Amino acid sequence: MPKQQKKKTKIGSHKSKRQGRASHRRSNQRNLHRDPQALLKKQADEQLVLSDYYDGELSQLATGLVVSRKGPVYIVRWQTGASAESEFWTEEQEPLQVGDELSCIARREGKAAVIGDLVHFVWEQSDLALGLIVAVELRDNALVRADALGRRPQTLAANLDRIWIVSALDPPPKSGLIDRYLVAAHVNHINVGLILNKVDLFMDEEHVEELESFLEPYQALKIPILLLSATEGEGIDELNDYLKAERSVFVGHSGVGKTSLLNALIPGLDEAVTEVSDATGKGQHTTTTSTLYTLEHGGEIIDSPGIRSFGLWDMPPEQLKDHFSEFLEYAEQCYFHNCTHLHEPKCAVIDALDRDEIHVERYENYVRIYDDLLDESSEAY
Repeated sequence: MPKQQKKKTKIGSHKSKRQGRASHRRSNQRNLHRDPQALLKKQADEQLVLSDYYDGELSQLATGLVVSRKGPVYIVRWQTGASAESEFWTEEQEPLQVGDELSCIARREGKAAVIGDLVHFVWEQSDLALGLIVAVELRDNALVRADALGRRPQTLAANLDRIWIVSALDPPPKSGLIDRYLVAAHVNHINVGLILNKVDLFMDEEHVEELESFLEPYQALKIPILLLSATEGEGIDELNDYLKAERSVFVGHSGVGKTSLLNALIPGLDEAVTEVSDATGKGQHTTTTSTLYTLEHGGEIIDSPGIRSFGLWDMPPEQLKDHFSEFLEYAEQCYFHNCTHLHEPKCAVIDALDRDEIHVERYENYVRIYDDLLDESSEAY
């Protein structure tokens, strides 16, 4: 970044500009919807100070869980806090009870809310909603990606116990996308699992060998791997066991069967599904907005829209190596403490790769992601 040229100014003018810059910085710090890191807890027991975000009576606040969003409207499941006064309701409206869902709009810091967030709201009638979100509770974690241009963060879901990466053999699985999700999960301390759907369609000898080869690097990572068929119901009970008492999210390409899994898990839901396009071999977007569902036997699952790519947000290239977990035991033996495991001499990770102790496909994906991050960081200046 080029250095700014110094200019001679009057003391009063200089002070005014300095105060203006300080005010601008404070304003940016308060725009939490632009910085996902600002909403993360620094320690487990840290609490949001509501007086910083709301100047009304705290007794008038209610608290709820964001379960969906449609444009500017958030669907919130009311959990605790103030009830609306009896005169709040019109003759056509049925008063809500704790556990019911209501539509809310958001103001200022409330606009940071995503699916899985705990939010504080006041009862306020409008053309669109019954409530106004004024603050978002600090998060344990969040799944964040870069937008299509790589310039802004997109927070997909918050306060997760596990990310389930859903793939299939049709369309063919993409290890590069899986590894990007694994990095994002590791950064945010979120457990992860891998689902291979539609296995009933590909159980001939050729495809079984292909499947075993594809799964080998991930079996070495000791993460749960489930082979199932949503349409046939195979493996659904095992998946249900994992989902109990956890908040999970389904992520992956379009057309891999995330919505079919949801229909199998929640009988009667009957969410619309579409098949893979014969012309392109790619899935079509069925789910257009994320929604949180509560499962009958416990646990919550978030169904997210299918994506084409997953850009890592706020990831300096030199930190990427710390999130390929199989590198860590070898990295301590590298000759250079800041070894990138790309070209340095006496690199213990490259030596392990040569001995087939690190899977070549995982390493190649590391190199590709590193190069992508390097390109993105260069474009930023």
